[in-house]
Amino acid sequence: MSPSLDNSQKTEMNELTKKPHVSGHYGVGLIALTKLRVTVWMRELLRCAGCHEQDFRRSFTLDEAKALLASLPALSKGKATQIPEGAQLALYLAGEREPEKSTVEAIADSRPVGKSGQRPFAYTDEVFLVGPGGFELWAALAGELEACKRVVTGELKIALNANEAFMQRFASAGIESVMRWGFAHGKRVSAFRQLLTGLDDDVRYSVPDMREMAGKQSTHPVTAAFVDALQGDGEDAIDTWQSYFVTAIALWQLSEQSHDSRNEADFVLAGMLAGPVETLFPGYGIEIRDYIIDVVMTHIGRTIKSRAERWATFFDRRAPHQQ
Repeated sequence: MSPSLDNSQKTEMNELTKKPHVSGHYGVGLIALTKLRVTVWMRELLRCAGCHEQDFRRSFTLDEAKALLASLPALSKGKATQIPEGAQLALYLAGEREPEKSTVEAIADSRPVGKSGQRPFAYTDEVFLVGPGGFELWAALAGELEACKRVVTGELKIALNANEAFMQRFASAGIESVMRWGFAHGKRVSAFRQLLTGLDDDVRYSVPDMREMAGKQSTHPVTAAFVDALQGDGEDAIDTWQSYFVTAIALWQLSEQSHDSRNEADFVLAGMLAGPVETLFPGYGIEIRDYIIDVVMTHIGRTIKSRAERWATFFDRRAPHQQ
């Protein structure tokens, strides 16, 4: 997730070790982010094929994956469904292989025989290639800095156009000037935090310490706004907060890269992760949340242990250097 990995770590993360299955097929040990992408994509396929979320497992053995897929005719391979014969769905579901882009696109474009025009998996290629909802989740998690900048700029531009008070606070010179010259990074983080929780009455506002909030068992302000929005605005809020979720990750990545406003970026991302992520991403929100928490804590535990301890205390986990 972090853009600060050294070359040896990048090499280690990109090595895939083949291992045989008793089935005779060969799978690969996927790196964590790739495995998450495949998990999310496969669960969308299962949902589209009529599988209920209560049948999703935290992880599947190959035999469990085969059994579930056998119960879903829409995912059987062959002419009747147009699911490619080469698709190794059981291996994908078991987390043992990554599909080719061509396979993902072919499944998304499949039209069952006798059901002209219907594409039951029409949007699933976007889930795999970009992220759920079409938001650039995978690029943000991978720390692709240009994508992170694009996500943040787009989010703030929408906010400035839609909210006059927000415009007056952060773009008094006019939106065209802001979009041309941009914000300083610290101002972008502060602007996004205030977009989520409301404009600060006091310009001397300081970010609360996450350990203190955990000790007082007080609700994180971002989490409170998150919960209120999802309870009040239904589907519109889900789209909006999915976008906010990805923006929070992108801002965190940019803070790590620039060594700027790290505490405030931590604060925003932690509040987002403490909210009902499983409502934003039904069927795999918990996996997304836990992946991010673990990677963030591991990364910052290598640099500033006190930051890792703040995260560990807030989420009631052991810090990486204590494990």
